[in-house]
Amino acid sequence: MTAAIRIAAVIACAGLAAAAAGCGGPATAASPGQRAAARFLADYARPDGQVVRPDQGGDIVSEGQAYGMLLAEVAGDHAAFGRIWQWTRSHLQLHNGLFAWHANAAGNVTGQQPASDADLLIAWALLRYQGPGAATWHRDGRQVAAAILAHEVTTGPGRAPVLAAGPWATGRPASLDPSYWSPTAMEQLAPLTGRNGPPWPPAR
Repeated sequence: MTAAIRIAAVIACAGLAAAAAGCGGPATAASPGQRAAARFLADYARPDGQVVRPDQGGDIVSEGQAYGMLLAEVAGDHAAFGRIWQWTRSHLQLHNGLFAWHANAAGNVTGQQPASDADLLIAWALLRYQGPGAATWHRDGRQVAAAILAHEVTTGPGRAPVLAAGPWATGRPASLDPSYWSPTAMEQLAPLTGRNGPPWPPAR
């Protein structure tokens, strides 16, 4: 993810008064968070559902698609949420249920390896969604969360399950990147998936 898109997403998330951390909780009508989210979508989301990096030749990364889904929900733009998810599922989702991290401007995958930060946020976005077709998106979200648990979790200190950077990072020694962890997403995935245990912590 480039700094420009990451900063734009963070600014949009920061406008949500209901968020304890990250993009947690819906915004009120015409709130700063909704306006910032709508600006993000206008700047980076394309009509076909791609969330592009203009400063990188218009390529696509799974993290950008995840931000687009979260911020479409924040903006109350159910149509954009559906377009972004459909494009992500059709072009980036792998046979194991996770997502290729990179595609070029033509939409062709050029980086097959998943990145757990994007996979985590995609699962969270799908399970948070409350618009039309929510039941279907929630089912998809549970499937993505299950794929994360099956392929991107390794054993940490004390033999506790911990989220690795991707399926390629679960060996010995494991590759752990705390910047990939979203405590709010992981906490909310516990009740949303019915799994109250590591690596999803129990809800407060």
